[in-house]
Amino acid sequence: SALFPGLLSASSSSCFWHREKPYCVEREAPSFAPGSAKRWPTILGIGPAKSGSTITADMLASTGEVILGSTECCRGETQFLVKEEHYSKGLSQYATFFPDVTDEGVVAFYDKTPQYDTDFLVPFRALAFLGPSLKLVFTVRNPTDLDASQYFHFKITTFYPDWVKLRMTSYRALATCRETYFLKLQHQTQHQTGTQTAVRTNVTNLRDLYDPRAYPDIADVSYFEDHLSRTCPDQKNHNYMLGSTLFAENLRRWLRLFPTKSNLFCYSNEQLLRHRNDVTRRLFDFVGVDLPPDKKESPDDDAAHTRTPVDANQTLNRLLAASE
Repeated sequence: SALFPGLLSASSSSCFWHREKPYCVEREAPSFAPGSAKRWPTILGIGPAKSGSTITADMLASTGEVILGSTECCRGETQFLVKEEHYSKGLSQYATFFPDVTDEGVVAFYDKTPQYDTDFLVPFRALAFLGPSLKLVFTVRNPTDLDASQYFHFKITTFYPDWVKLRMTSYRALATCRETYFLKLQHQTQHQTGTQTAVRTNVTNLRDLYDPRAYPDIADVSYFEDHLSRTCPDQKNHNYMLGSTLFAENLRRWLRLFPTKSNLFCYSNEQLLRHRNDVTRRLFDFVGVDLPPDKKESPDDDAAHTRTPVDANQTLNRLLAASE
């Protein structure tokens, strides 16, 4: 049972905690009919910047069957689920980031904002606004290559080794804050509720928060994350503190709320480079769009590589093993 069963029910996946209060969404299904104002994602790209997320979005958009959400700064990115000035206005605001549908062949709306993989609260908002059947595309990359690529992408002027040390220090401070306050908050909650049902005797550290055996109710997890996000303000800069390279931990949070692996497609940038056509075929099949004629029978171009098909679950299984 939830710690606060009268305020936020576990069965109500359209709610999440926001500033110590339950925030509930009037969820609606999107519509792909031309002229409809119900335009919000059926698929989220949750990979970090420089992991291949833009290439993925462009490949899908090239079919004409997938509509990308965009802002003035970035094509394919809405930032809806990370900015309160957007999500506080509801799904009607989400629709403004997507162009009107004019083709009846559209099958999906796609938002691939990079911050979605590192913001601790985004998975709860995604579940509330978009529902449990939401599909997720998680692109990853060799962490060292990703970090170096982001260094140049963000035009960092600090000497690279110093930049790494600075972010490691910041990340350790964030981790310590979260761990310390989580245990403190757990004891406070136990005292406030005055019930033994709120006691989690098997909880020993913050990792237990995303263990369904310790916290079977998602409402409880949302409650703690809401407090942690406001108590540890450095969390806002998590994307710049090595957070985007912690693939296993980021994925673990998403899978706690979206446990059906069939709704998750995960591949690495290296797989895309080595087996582009094979990855493309599997991606399109996952999304439900038609494969372009030039990809249907075309083998991968690099003859030096084997023709062994890419294991669609290989990257996912490795990340899951690392998160145990």
